[in-house]
This record gives sequence, C-alpha cells and structure tokens, in this order.
Amino acid sequence: MRKIVYKNLDRHLILDKNIFYNIVIKNHFEYYHLVNELIVLTSNNEEGSVTLSEDGKIYSLKKYCSILTNLFEIDLVDRKTINSLYKYIDSVADKTKYFSHIEKLSGEICNIIEIIKLDIDIDVDYDDEFDLLSVLKLANVIPRVSDGRFLLKLIDFIKLIVVLTNQDVFFILNLKDFLNEEDLIAFIKEMNLINVNIINIETSVRPYKTENECDIIIDEDLCEYYI
Repeated sequence: MRKIVYKNLDRHLILDKNIFYNIVIKNHFEYYHLVNELIVLTSNNEEGSVTLSEDGKIYSLKKYCSILTNLFEIDLVDRKTINSLYKYIDSVADKTKYFSHIEKLSGEICNIIEIIKLDIDIDVDYDDEFDLLSVLKLANVIPRVSDGRFLLKLIDFIKLIVVLTNQDVFFILNLKDFLNEEDLIAFIKEMNLINVNIINIETSVRPYKTENECDIIIDEDLCEYYI
C-alpha cells in the first residue's frame, strides 16, 4: 500500500485512485511551506518533510510525483516536453524498421543541399547522416493538443506526462479555481481510467464536494479537521 506522509499532517494520504484528496490550507505560511517543499522534492532526489512510501520502503518523489503550480502555464509543446517526447520515441521505437527509410531520406536531403550550394555564394557544411531524432526534429513532431476546453487540455497534458515519465501522483494547486463541479467529476473519472492519483491543494473551502472526495482542512491556527 502506497501512501504520502507529510510531517505537519496527522492523516496519511493512502494512494487509491478512487480517492480524490482535497487539502485546504488556510494558514498561508503553512501553504507556502508545503508547496515549496513539494517543488523541491519533485525536482531533486532529496529527503524532506513529505515522503512517498510503500510497505515501509521510501521512494523518490521526483521519480513518481509531479506538481502543477500554475495551470495557466501547462504546455504540451514547450521545448522540455518535446525533448522528453523525442527521447521516449527513440527509446521505444524499433529502429530496424526505419533504418533503410532514414538512410534513403538522408541521401535525398544531401542531394537537395548540394543543389542549393550551387545557387549560393557561401560555402556551407552540413551533417550528411541522420538518425531517428534528426527526422523527428526535421518534421517538427509535437504532441497533439486538444482544441477548445481547458479540461481536455489538462487531461491530455497529464496523460502525456504519465507516458513520458511513468509518474502517477500529481499535486495540483487550486484545481477548483479552474474546473466547475461537472468538469471536476469528468476529470477525476479520466484520471481513474489511467490509474493516476490527484492531490489538490487549495487555500479556501469551495462550495461543492465531489463523490469520493476526501477533504482535509488546516485552519489558520494549524488545527486539522475533515469534512
């Protein structure tokens, strides 16, 4: 059984895809401390006040967890995501299927460049060998982005991160600011289908609660209670 333990929280967060954790921290200093701690621990292989464990064994948050601090900035086509996509494709693709095609393509590209060189007054050099990564960059291969609703974009983004990194625990800040009750229910359903655990962190109590939602509230005096 996997669980998240935060030293300032009495309750342990048992990781079950059927439980949607909604942590409301009204004390702003405590909110900042937890968020900053999660940013550090999901970016570095360090120990801190938040731990991920299974049957007594401690695991790296960086390996299995991610934190989304600003949903306005989620981007499926930023350079970091694209580089991760290329590395993923390169690691799983059966290169023997593409070798002859890439070799032929390399020859065609070199022929084109040689023709271009005849038309210009500048000496240029170029790579005459291409691999799969070169072809992906040449074709500008990028993740497909859903048009329209923010909900679909968020779902696509998390699905992509899951495939690229194998992370399955996502801390999200102020999710209920972006999704109404109907969209939140749809979002949780999609996360259940791909076995992803969502832990939402808010600064105030919202007027609605979804099915299987576990609300943990830390008030201004750091008292902990549940709804």
